[in-house]
Amino acid sequence: MADEAKKDGATSPGDKAGEGAKGGKGPMKLLLGIVLLIAGGAGIAFMALPKKEKGPESFSGPWSFAFFEKEFVANTRDDNFSRYIKFSPSASFFAYDQNYPTIRKSDPDFTPSVDEVMTNVVANFTLVEIMKDGSGAELALAAQLEDAVEPILFPVHVGETTLPLEVDPKSGLRIGDSHARRGTFRGAFREYQVTVDSKAKTIKFADGEETKFVGSESDFEVRTADGRKLFLDLTKLKPDFRGEVNVGVHGRIRQIHLGRKLAQ
Repeated sequence: MADEAKKDGATSPGDKAGEGAKGGKGPMKLLLGIVLLIAGGAGIAFMALPKKEKGPESFSGPWSFAFFEKEFVANTRDDNFSRYIKFSPSASFFAYDQNYPTIRKSDPDFTPSVDEVMTNVVANFTLVEIMKDGSGAELALAAQLEDAVEPILFPVHVGETTLPLEVDPKSGLRIGDSHARRGTFRGAFREYQVTVDSKAKTIKFADGEETKFVGSESDFEVRTADGRKLFLDLTKLKPDFRGEVNVGVHGRIRQIHLGRKLAQ
């Protein structure tokens, strides 16, 4: 009888339950398909959004750096420069890298240069002026020390160099011989570029005018549109180089601190 019932198209309770389960899967599949379609569309839309370009990395900090391991000694203007002062100068600074001043200190010219300019600055003051905390003269001394020391602590680099007078390995460019004396550009390294075409013998600094060069210049002057001067050594420029090279300083001094002062 059971076989006859199936032949006649009759269904058993179990068969109806199975059909109910199958019928329930249809709406579920449709709903899942709609969800996946929406998610996929959102993913495509997200991928299609234009990526925001990363701007120039700015200086971080402030950090602190001591110029000398021991107290610095310099003669003052008193009694025909026979008196002197001891103090421990340090700087708070901003930079791309907190360790940059320590790297600078490894340059053989660094400490003698700092010693020389600080000695010359202190010689313009008397002990009475310097020893009075918070006085105009003490503040003037700190400001003059900052102006004198900052180009030594944060010199202009050309390309990926550790020391400022090294040749950039990528382009062959180097800072010019007279830039420390005559240059007026001290922009942030990651914000300024020199564009060079060795074959066409053309060079352009930032937004300045494109100029021609020969290639034998050791102190070639280029300028920004607002007149800031940069001096470059082109004698090691690679003959096939064509592209941009970053130029500028890796940090700046926030403030010079004199520390504990002792008059002698």
